Amino acid sequence: MLKNRKIIVTGAASGIGKEIVKHCLYEGASILACDRNEQALRDLKCAMDDHDNLHTYQLDVSKYEEVAKFFGYVETEHDDVNRLVNNAGIYLAKNLLDYQTDEIDSVLDVNVKGCIYFSQMFGKKLLHSRSKGVIVNMSSVSGMEGSSDAIYGLSKAAILGLTKSCAMNFSPYIRVNAVAPTMVNTPMMDAIP
Repeated sequence: MLKNRKIIVTGAASGIGKEIVKHCLYEGASILACDRNEQALRDLKCAMDDHDNLHTYQLDVSKYEEVAKFFGYVETEHDDVNRLVNNAGIYLAKNLLDYQTDEIDSVLDVNVKGCIYFSQMFGKKLLHSRSKGVIVNMSSVSGMEGSSDAIYGLSKAAILGLTKSCAMNFSPYIRVNAVAPTMVNTPMMDAIP
């Protein structure tokens, strides 16, 4: 099903992202795995059997310049990319009353702006060439039901709105959907109160 597909996965070195990478490789896809944790990317590469179809790239999704540089690399080295999984996200497990302004910025920068930057640049690339593609955004049930961490819940609700808007704006070339998991046994779950 994913044979001959080239997929960008953000937040790829741990948790749900790592499982997405594993599954996509198993299905025959080629993966561009992005994460800000360079050591975790090296560990991911070592853990996977299919080294030829796994390409790693260290970046911070919340930094526009780093995302732009990555898409320059995509243009020269992986121009046939046709799928994007916006998975990168952080969860601080804090009550709204305890959040500091820099922490609010950090969660919104990674969870929302990172998704915006990747969607924007991926969309430009495919729409410019009128190529077909797919974006899958990782939201959360927290974005629909609320969360004990209000900033995280807000960020995941924003992803649902972004998904709907991108689906309208990128049609008919790029199909855009969101997935909203509930709690999943990943390292992030250790922080859930």
